[in-house]
Amino acid sequence: DHSLVWEMRAAGQIPADESIEHAIPRNVITRSLGPQEHVKVDIEGPFPIEVGDTFLLCSDGLTGRVPDDEIGPILAYMSVKEATDLLTDLANLRGGPDNITVIVGKVTGAEMTSRASAADPLVVGGASKESTAVHPAFWITSGVLILAAAALQVTGQSLLSLVLAAIGGCVGLVALAKVMGIFRDSGISLSGGRKLGKGPHRTANVRSARDFAEWMRITAENARRAVELRQWSVDWTTWDSLVGKGLNPSDAVPPDEVARRYAQALRDLLGQVRERIVADPHNGDHFS
Repeated sequence: DHSLVWEMRAAGQIPADESIEHAIPRNVITRSLGPQEHVKVDIEGPFPIEVGDTFLLCSDGLTGRVPDDEIGPILAYMSVKEATDLLTDLANLRGGPDNITVIVGKVTGAEMTSRASAADPLVVGGASKESTAVHPAFWITSGVLILAAAALQVTGQSLLSLVLAAIGGCVGLVALAKVMGIFRDSGISLSGGRKLGKGPHRTANVRSARDFAEWMRITAENARRAVELRQWSVDWTTWDSLVGKGLNPSDAVPPDEVARRYAQALRDLLGQVRERIVADPHNGDHFS
């Protein structure tokens, strides 16, 4: 799906860092696969792939609630499952008004990198190699013309024989060229670093592991205070075993581990909140 926001940014009407894009309805779709018979599909890349690269495919139910500068460190410092679970929980924690779809993939082996791939360069466009069949009429026409030329040569009509032979030979050469794929569109070879696409992408800096741990601590503590203000009955056993009364990065506990523990504590807390909501869906005092 292509949203109006994407199209306006691609046209240069909205700078990538402008907050004005949040005022544009995101449910306005300009292009999508399905309803139209013909649709313009964007093709981008290929991009180099290295070990550790992480890819996120998600719906705007996530990006509408969790900004890029939070998504980045979660993907950078957590495992695939931890990142998927935490991103989903954060979107729900902040209201979750829309479908939240999160798929995370990480390159973990050298055999998946661009350098390890021995495949030929990607070719975009062009006819398939199988489309080389020649209609029998080409061969029949060529054969008939050449036979007629031979017959005329016997009767002494050399000039007409030469003309027919030339035409028959040309028809035969065209058919042969078709079989050999000479006329086939070779497409665009993406070799030598050549890339397709110019989408209005943007970048975001990933905060340090220590800053991420502090952000994760604040997020989890805020959720705990919200639960305590509502005086909900919660089992704090998991929370206490993971972070106790407070956990900060130290030589014994590195920042990424601190962030991971707070994320696990938050997930356990939100799981109990969900169970409460499911058990009493008509209770208006929901947590968000």
